[in-house]
Amino acid sequence: MNELLELPLQLQITLVVGYIGYKVGSIGVSEKHKTLDVLLQVLVFGVIATSLTTNLISKLPLSNQKIIMPFLSLVLVFAIGALWRRFGNLSVAFVLRKFGVTRENLQPSTWEAIINLPKYTWSNVSIRTVDGEYLESFLSTLPSGLPNSQIDVDENGNVAMYLTRRIDADGNETAYEPVEEGSSHITYIPVSRIDRVTVTRFNAASGE
Repeated sequence: MNELLELPLQLQITLVVGYIGYKVGSIGVSEKHKTLDVLLQVLVFGVIATSLTTNLISKLPLSNQKIIMPFLSLVLVFAIGALWRRFGNLSVAFVLRKFGVTRENLQPSTWEAIINLPKYTWSNVSIRTVDGEYLESFLSTLPSGLPNSQIDVDENGNVAMYLTRRIDADGNETAYEPVEEGSSHITYIPVSRIDRVTVTRFNAASGE
């Protein structure tokens, strides 16, 4: 830590800004990166954000530049990281697959490739458990503004959702009201209980 504080101020700003950009751009997958990957991404995000900031404030008095530099760099790197997280990886993967360079989706897992596809909206989720029962949530029928949104998933495969129907191993169906008298009931399903997940989705832009 002391070594970091002894670095030139400009380099400190670049590293801090770059780290924030890296965290925003790799939310949920950063723990899968190697040390060299992290370092290079921190430098790339930091250099891009600080370079853009320098160009934007170059005509201001030097005293004002020193004040504005770190704050504007943070704003820019947050936007850059968010854009990369939402569109960057998917765009690179699309181009590489289009030209036959690779068939991989460049996501840490196929599960993440499914849950991170931004233009598709989920309308129904059906989970088959290792016990043979089905847990379903008809997302399109749920009210808006629920805690944890309508469904919560993570990169490990754990799911939390508001059940609307359960079918046990014998085929008996039970309907659920996830919201009753102002209270909401969410169900957590750990990945260890999940045998299969079926997602029904549609293109939010086209409605298909």
